[in-house]
Amino acid sequence: MKIGALREVTSILKHMLIPYVVIGGVAAVYYDVPRMTFDVDILIPRLKELQAKRLARLLLKKDPSLNIEEVKRILGGSGVIRVDWSRTTVVDFVVRGGVDRVLQRAVEAGGIKIVSPEDFILQKLSLIHGAPPGQIRFQDRDDVKVLLAVRGGSLDLDYLRGEAKRAGTIKLLNRFLRTTGRNVGRT
Repeated sequence: MKIGALREVTSILKHMLIPYVVIGGVAAVYYDVPRMTFDVDILIPRLKELQAKRLARLLLKKDPSLNIEEVKRILGGSGVIRVDWSRTTVVDFVVRGGVDRVLQRAVEAGGIKIVSPEDFILQKLSLIHGAPPGQIRFQDRDDVKVLLAVRGGSLDLDYLRGEAKRAGTIKLLNRFLRTTGRNVGRT
């Protein structure tokens, strides 16, 4: 992954006034979770039709193999758009509704918005919770364990617990908190 591609993508999104937050492996590395990453994952909200058309055209210029109608459909709804941004970097645009709180809580680092550590953990818990038995990615579990161990003292545990409870992942969070020696409390 080239940092230049990350800066280019985030600069374009800022210029187009599209809110974003970097998630995935880049966020893990930012939070001192040991990880090799070869792509950039960027969370954006559903876009209105005009913004979706503009971004779709730009993405098509970067990666002519994309299906423009499929890209516009995803940008206006939800899903993942995988873009071959350069010969060395793939950018996954993760499009979802209901991400306002995640976008607002983003941490700024060098002019780039990165998912908060709490929201990073919540995303990983959601992935683990939704995965069929035997198909949980070890890196998702490890990301949560390491982040709780490394950043545990500085995390907003009230926010983390409240959102995990709302998402139905509180029991899972509590298991991770116990394994990392964090105070679980009553939830």
